[in-house]
Amino acid sequence: MEAAFVAKKRGHEVVLCEKSDSLGGLVKLAAVPIAKQELTKVIQYMERKLIREGVEIRLNCEVTEEMLKNEFAGYEVIAGTGADPIVVNAFTAFKHCVTADDILAGKAFADCGKYFRESLEIGMVLLEYGNQRRKTVRAWSMEE
Repeated sequence: MEAAFVAKKRGHEVVLCEKSDSLGGLVKLAAVPIAKQELTKVIQYMERKLIREGVEIRLNCEVTEEMLKNEFAGYEVIAGTGADPIVVNAFTAFKHCVTADDILAGKAFADCGKYFRESLEIGMVLLEYGNQRRKTVRAWSMEE
């Protein structure tokens, strides 16, 4: 969106094509957590700037090779294709492997409760083990 804005300010004819039904890309996902919802204001602000400058915005518009050859022939093209999260191959061996993007986008669900309970149980065992070790060390230190 910033590239489209700057190009328009420099006097270029700009057409911003967005594959989805709204602007914002990954910023929309970043704004999903409650403490991050202010990020939506950035998207709204940028969209208003683009409209105010007269940038043509096309939503639900995937740019095809045909469009580049015909409608946009002679145009300078900036391709912002988004980003995909890095998935560590070793993690794909697990039964349930999802990315944060998948969870934030509602494409996947992580049963964090199960993993949290298991982690909590392990943590309690380790804590109890640590307490027992500390008592043993204190008892040993007092005898000397």
